[in-house]
Amino acid sequence: MKVHRWKTDAPAKTIRIGRIIGRWAKIAARRKTVVIFLEGEMGSGKTTFASGIISGAGINTSKFAGSPSYTIANQYEGDLRINHIDFWRYNLQQYNKDMILEEFSNYLDDDITIIEWGKQLEKSIDGYIRIKISRDKKRTVVLTAG
Repeated sequence: MKVHRWKTDAPAKTIRIGRIIGRWAKIAARRKTVVIFLEGEMGSGKTTFASGIISGAGINTSKFAGSPSYTIANQYEGDLRINHIDFWRYNLQQYNKDMILEEFSNYLDDDITIIEWGKQLEKSIDGYIRIKISRDKKRTVVLTAG
């Protein structure tokens, strides 16, 4: 298992780290779908990080719609298709994981899928990346890939 760590103390730095991941994900998506779980408290910078991933993968950030907390999913298209899903409104413990996976399976077939608040789904998806963002004075971004 590979682990990478970064420190960030400003949104611009968080976006730059996200862009690094986005460039890698764009290359990796040529071989198979890339699923990235973003983990962290409310306000830790998950959506800011997602905007960096989307930008790094080549999508014009003027098209970035922000957090999909209320729309559940935002889709972006450029050289590839990126989905940004936020299950914050879904209390996943109240829903059947298989039902959610079936409902959102079409998103998992695209090039890159970024999922916020989806920790309960990790065991149901093979080959994902987890990025945990702490909400300290200097945020720590930890990427774990299996």
